[in-house]
Amino acid sequence: MRSRVRVDCTGLRCPAHVSRIERVMDEVEVGDVVEVVLDGDEAVEDVEAWCRVTGNAVVGRERRGDELRIYLERRV
Repeated sequence: MRSRVRVDCTGLRCPAHVSRIERVMDEVEVGDVVEVVLDGDEAVEDVEAWCRVTGNAVVGRERRGDELRIYLERRV
C-alpha cells in the first residue's frame, strides 16, 4: 500500500458516487487504497459490485455513526 486517498460520496446516489470513485481510482497507482465515505447500505452494494466488475478489491469496511467507510485497493 503506497498511499490512502479519501473520497466523500455522502449524499450521492448511483451512478454519481460510482463515477466519482472511478475518477479517483483512475488517478491512483496500483496498490493504493482509497477510503470512500458513504451514507447508505445500498451505496456500499453498488461500490462492491463495481469492484467485482473492474477487478479492484474491497479491503475493509467500518461504520462511524451514520457514515459507512469502505476501503478500496486499486488492483488493475
